[in-house]
Amino acid sequence: VVFLGIAMFHMEDVNPYIHVINRSLDTIIGVGVAIMVNSVHLPRVKDRTTLFVSGIDYVLFREDRQMSPYTKVELNRCIADGMRFTVSTRQTPATVRETLSEINLRLPIVAMDGAVLYNLETMQYLRTVKMNPDLVRKITDFFHEEGMPFFLNTVQDNLLVIYFRDYKDLILEEVKDAHHERIAQEGEEGFVLNKSAYLALARLYRKKRTSPYRNYVRTNAPITEDVVYLLIIDQEENIDRYHEKLMACPFASQIRVNFETFDCENGEKIMRIYAAAATREAMLGYLQRKVGAPRMVTFGTENSADVIINDARRGTMVRELKKRYEPFDLKGLRNIFHM
Repeated sequence: VVFLGIAMFHMEDVNPYIHVINRSLDTIIGVGVAIMVNSVHLPRVKDRTTLFVSGIDYVLFREDRQMSPYTKVELNRCIADGMRFTVSTRQTPATVRETLSEINLRLPIVAMDGAVLYNLETMQYLRTVKMNPDLVRKITDFFHEEGMPFFLNTVQDNLLVIYFRDYKDLILEEVKDAHHERIAQEGEEGFVLNKSAYLALARLYRKKRTSPYRNYVRTNAPITEDVVYLLIIDQEENIDRYHEKLMACPFASQIRVNFETFDCENGEKIMRIYAAAATREAMLGYLQRKVGAPRMVTFGTENSADVIINDARRGTMVRELKKRYEPFDLKGLRNIFHM
């Protein structure tokens, strides 16, 4: 191309090979300068010993549950560079696999609000904090008496199995009598199913059931083994009322409760119930010891986080992460040249 371009304009001029050589040298010099500019960086020191932990909702994700392109590129670059990074979330490993599929997480993640430690690469639960079977029975009896449908999330043989009661196939259909707030359950005298809670749970079921990482099982058999947490969803004022009743029960000291509205619609609220020993702090401490990290830095929206992220729209979390992973330091002069 260079030869033809010159030949077209210099057929009767000096030897075109001279212009070809000049143009080729210009191109080579330009490419060389571009490579040099892209290879020279500010002196920075990489912190490959600290364990960096980020939340997901409103931290990595914007309100539309999407990550900015900047976040994806820079986070993967830092992880490939040797940064020790993982996430801590209330969500299940199944949700993390679906939502963070473009992030190459290498360390185990803390999921289910600290109840499990999960390896995304091997698809194994490395550690779980399960509820006592007798405690599960008391909680399920409480919600059954209140007419509240719920999900029992269990971990069995490295599988997430979610149980729910068989309300005469109502869970797969719409409520038959939409004019009543509570629905009588045939064959169970005195039992009435809370309509608004059922509608919310059915919507959540239809949204999540297509995932290959979740296994929903409909059963009326009492499930008390291998339970990690219980989930109920209803209108916010109803959830608050049930929470108040639940915390008045004799077993309240044995449980821990959290709330979420991220996956909810129309004023709904999710309540999850865990064993009191299942906390993010405890599981993160275990992970820190497991990977041998002398220090840990957390990013989140709560006051308990080391770095509070108030706006996830512009990749704020990754910008704060880079300041701590690769800070400007003259000790890093030897690192100013790298491809």
